[in-house]
Amino acid sequence: MEDDMENAAAFQTANHMDFSLARMIQMDKREASWMDLDDATGQPPTGFDKEERFKRVSDKCRIKEVDYSAELHEMVYSQMEQINHMRREMEREAQNLQQAHMSSMEDIRKQWEVALREREAQLTKEFKASRVEQHQQLEDYMRRSREAVGHANREVVETSMQKILEDSRKRFEQELAQCEEELNRKKEEEFLEREHARFGEMEQRLKSEVDKLRAEKESELANMEQQFSRSYRLQDRDTEMDDSPCPSAKPLSGTPCLDTIKKLKRIRGISRRTRLVSVPVEADTQEIHQERSFEQDAPRQQHDTSPSASMEDAIARGVEAALKRILIEKEFPLVKKRSPRKKKIEDEEIRREKAAELSCERDFLLGEVRRLFKDVFKIAQDTDFIVHEAASREDVFSYEYEDGPGPDLKNLAFDLKNGSKTPWNSKIVDLLLEEIQKRCDEEKWPFQRSEVYFREILHNRYKRLHMIWTAAQPKVTAKGILETPVEVEKRLITKKDETLKATHQTMRQRNKYRRRVVVVDNLVKQTADENEEDLPAWRWLQRLIKMLGEGGMSSEESDVENDIETVLHVKNMIWRQAVEREMTSLITKDLWTTISSPFKAQNQ
Repeated sequence: MEDDMENAAAFQTANHMDFSLARMIQMDKREASWMDLDDATGQPPTGFDKEERFKRVSDKCRIKEVDYSAELHEMVYSQMEQINHMRREMEREAQNLQQAHMSSMEDIRKQWEVALREREAQLTKEFKASRVEQHQQLEDYMRRSREAVGHANREVVETSMQKILEDSRKRFEQELAQCEEELNRKKEEEFLEREHARFGEMEQRLKSEVDKLRAEKESELANMEQQFSRSYRLQDRDTEMDDSPCPSAKPLSGTPCLDTIKKLKRIRGISRRTRLVSVPVEADTQEIHQERSFEQDAPRQQHDTSPSASMEDAIARGVEAALKRILIEKEFPLVKKRSPRKKKIEDEEIRREKAAELSCERDFLLGEVRRLFKDVFKIAQDTDFIVHEAASREDVFSYEYEDGPGPDLKNLAFDLKNGSKTPWNSKIVDLLLEEIQKRCDEEKWPFQRSEVYFREILHNRYKRLHMIWTAAQPKVTAKGILETPVEVEKRLITKKDETLKATHQTMRQRNKYRRRVVVVDNLVKQTADENEEDLPAWRWLQRLIKMLGEGGMSSEESDVENDIETVLHVKNMIWRQAVEREMTSLITKDLWTTISSPFKAQNQ
């Protein structure tokens, strides 16, 4: 490399000397040409004095004038041509010399670049080799130091771990004993409270049973008294009839209910297989009086008629009205019971529909059902169902066991004391099913479902709302009294916070487990492809994470998630937007000033 540099310097010096010599030769030639030109133009003028000419003319002498201007012009022109020719030759030689110099410099530059590249490649190889060697030495040193530290600290770590485990075991035993004592104490307290509540409930039930028995005994005594008075009046009537005969009244049947049923069965189009579900005790005293009074003496006939006969006639009338509604008008809500075979078929149909549908379709249908409940029951969310007014017990009883009108279509109210399969609630579910099918046809939903599918969704929706409503009802406290509204609200808020906390913890654990599984799987795959030494450690960590599962993950900051933290945000004011442009221009100006100041100082 040094020889090449010396050769290049010598070549550059020789070229410089040649260029200087050529320049001197050109300068000498130029001086010689200018000297010739001065000689040619420096001759004395050939003019003569006019006085002498007059004298010669007077002497009759004539001198011929010689004009050298053409020769001089030709000489000057030729010399100028020579000068220009010499100048052009000198310029051409200078250009040739400059081109030769530039080509030589370009060759030198290329040689320098090649030499520099070779040197740079050599230095890079040496640097990489030294770096690899240093890295290997560092790894060896770290491995040796790690092994030494591991051997030195293994016994200390084992003893400390044993001590920590023993201390933790003792602490856990103490905490376990304390927890067991507290649990036993709480169990005893709860048992005593439960026993007190049970005894109180038993006392109430016993009191109600005693009242019922007392009422039954009183009714039995009244019935016995009525039967005795009836038999006594019948005996008196028989004796009177034997003494003085009179027009006989209409004979009363001993079984008016059976007569009414037979009369209804004779009607055409009604099946004889009739099952009596419920009979309302209802009687019209005016009609009974008209049918039973066939004699002119009405006060005497009413006075002589026994209460049992009136009761039988009322029962017959009620049976007739109920059977007419069931068999002719078909308005009574019969309880539909499914056979096991039919239930199995419907369950299989629902299962197939759920398996075939997409999650987006399921979400759409559930959202429509929620919208239907919100529109019908005037609620914005599920918790608003707490204030829902349940149907009155009298209306439900009248509909289920008598001939009541049933649920009001304009103001539907569930029987929240029972499940969704009761006649009252089943009627409401049927009405909601008709409404949702009507909406499906009017709004032209993109997909249809069977009636069984929608019915199951409606039943599940009612169960959820019923659970929310039941949880909001006052409970019996440990003191045996009902909760106040404030206590109910506090209990609901506490329960909601616990549910949200558990949900958040579960969600964090699930997300952390999935994230760690993905990361460890990718690391195991990468280390297996590169055949690294720590592959067994990553595989062991992978097995450990999968063995722990979602429950083995921690959920950080679950206890402080509801804390409020104040965060300040920058307001983007419209009338101050020009400030940003001005500040940007100032920053750019300062930046250019900082960059250009060293160059200005150099130039000065």
